[in-house]
Amino acid sequence: MAKVTCTRPNASELINGVPFAREDGAMVAYGVSDEAASVFAECDGYIVDLETVAAARVKESAQTKEKEEPRRGRPPKEVPSA
Repeated sequence: MAKVTCTRPNASELINGVPFAREDGAMVAYGVSDEAASVFAECDGYIVDLETVAAARVKESAQTKEKEEPRRGRPPKEVPSA
């Protein structure tokens, strides 16, 4: 999966069946299939970034794993009952 940025001034919100959204003055699509990304990569005005999406997935996976795994370290202190 890739991030595709279209810098063409007349870009629409749907290009070759892929939904794009305006972001920082360009049209951007996330999660574009490798096959579709390879087509965009051959066209002028398109920037294909595989690393951005891969890095975001790694970060998301690490955050999910951190939430699911219990914290390690000392067990909690027991509070004496009154």
